[in-house]
Amino acid sequence: MFAIRRDLKKGPTYGHWQISECKTRSKLGKAIEYIDGTKYSLLLDECYLHNSVATAKRVHEGAYRERCGWIVCKSYKIVPNEENLSHVQACCPEVSYNPKKSPHYLCDGVNVDKTEHELIQTVNYQLYVCD
Repeated sequence: MFAIRRDLKKGPTYGHWQISECKTRSKLGKAIEYIDGTKYSLLLDECYLHNSVATAKRVHEGAYRERCGWIVCKSYKIVPNEENLSHVQACCPEVSYNPKKSPHYLCDGVNVDKTEHELIQTVNYQLYVCD
């Protein structure tokens, strides 16, 4: 299993997609690689939207930002950004996650924390559920 999240640590990979080993849905392992979302999209298979709600609520209320949400997936594929991006944006609902704005993953304003999805694709730094 793998965990996908944004890298928020200051440095050359700031903002990139961070891919880590995932021991369980809630336990991250070491980072494997960093992907620049402006150049590449990720295709994530058999996904689970993990969110530590208590931590996300503290961040939402103004506490120091710490990692509290990530996507757990069985496998992933890296593709150039030119492939089918407008199709994905037009046909698949967007899922957003920013604990500063909301302590939950949202899709059309609905809380989708801890839901499972066949396929999630990234486009730049947006997430689209393409079940």
